[in-house]
Amino acid sequence: MKQRSLKEKWTAVTSLVIFVSYALMCTVVYIALHAWLSNEEEREARRTMDDLVAMFETQQGRLTIEDFQQNNGLMNAIVDRNETAYILTTNGEPIVQINNAAPVYPQMNVSFIERNNAFIFNTPVQIGLFQGVLQVIHPLNAFTELMRYILIAMLIAGFAALLLSALIGY
Repeated sequence: MKQRSLKEKWTAVTSLVIFVSYALMCTVVYIALHAWLSNEEEREARRTMDDLVAMFETQQGRLTIEDFQQNNGLMNAIVDRNETAYILTTNGEPIVQINNAAPVYPQMNVSFIERNNAFIFNTPVQIGLFQGVLQVIHPLNAFTELMRYILIAMLIAGFAALLLSALIGY
């Protein structure tokens, strides 16, 4: 580096400073965006669970599990098309299923877990005389794809910034 001209040193230093600054800024933005969007996904899944629980509480005693098996339109109106909702027996056997986006998650004693690229919520539910578990599975596929796209866009823009800063510094 000592034998390089002042112009080459200036180009290298300015390129490095601009690239490091850009990389730090992108890292902070990416982490903040990831946290914010992840919280939004979790909030959406919790809202679905809360809406279903509220529906069961308001219908208490008037509907039976057979009513849900025959006509699950009430649950279809609440559950997002990307989510899957199950009414399970206490043994984990599915009785009612809305959508088929995800398989039943067998560990029902956990109220919330992030697993297999999905948020999974379980809560006890009583429908008439039936006591079971309501499970909502909220997949994170779209979230993961969006974050991957943002990361690739930031990397491409970072290398473009490196080249541009080298040209400007030169």
